Amino acid sequence: MVIRRFAGFAIGVLLLSGCTTGAVPPTPEPVAETRTEVDWDAYPPSYQQIADEETEQKDCEALQDMFDIAPDDPNVLRYLDEALRIADCY
Repeated sequence: MVIRRFAGFAIGVLLLSGCTTGAVPPTPEPVAETRTEVDWDAYPPSYQQIADEETEQKDCEALQDMFDIAPDDPNVLRYLDEALRIADCY
């Protein structure tokens, strides 16, 4: 009987105290001070300009669309991923 009362009390205290598993949430990777270099001459003239404008406007949907249809170039993908981070999209 005493154990049941103590268990009920302990559970109540844990629920009220916001008990967690003790795990520390991961911190997001910081965006590099310098952006990834891309050979922009291989792409339409306005491609970088549009990406930069969307980043400045924090247009996450447009940036994600650009990423989804981006050419299979690791530097372009990295640049757009950086843009999504800078725009606080994730």
